[in-house]
Formats: sequence, structure tokens, C-alpha cells
Amino acid sequence: MKCSICATFNPTNSRFCGNCRNAIGEPSEVSTEVKAGETAPDQESQGRNAWVWIVSMVLFTWGAIFVLGGFVELSESNSAGLWLIIGGIISAYGAILRA
Repeated sequence: MKCSICATFNPTNSRFCGNCRNAIGEPSEVSTEVKAGETAPDQESQGRNAWVWIVSMVLFTWGAIFVLGGFVELSESNSAGLWLIIGGIISAYGAILRA
């Protein structure tokens, strides 16, 4: 069953969402009011998602720079280039997993 608040899919027998912990039911049964001073769950997740994308792009760019630097070092017959390539691949792969 899909949560009407955060759109997370939950097992059909769930009473509460596994992500936002709001009650799952018909839209008329679920209260979407936000208490004073609190942000709605979808607003919080949008801000968090923006930061995840920013960090992922920085990590991916960092990894790409390391990979390119590794190829330059390898072209000069320097074995340190291999470690730069490995580090760059790990960084870029981490960025892909984080996104």
C-alpha cells in the first residue's frame, strides 16, 4: 500500500508507514495537518534529496578528476596512477550509490 504522505510503498497489512510513521489508510482517514513549527515530511525529504544530489555530484566529479589524473600518471609510467584510478572509481561508485 502506498503512503499518502511520503509515497513509500508498504506491505498491505501495515497500519503505519515504514518511512514517515504516519497512519496508512484511505486519504480521508489520514490527517495531513502540520503542527505549528514543524515542516511537512515531503518538505523535509525535498531538502534532504537536494543535498544528496549535491554531495553525489561533488563525489562523482572528484572521482572523475582522480581517474583522469591516474591516466596521466600511468602515461608517464608512474605506478601511482593505478592507485589514483582505483580511488577515483571508488569515489564515483560511492556517488552513484548515494544518489
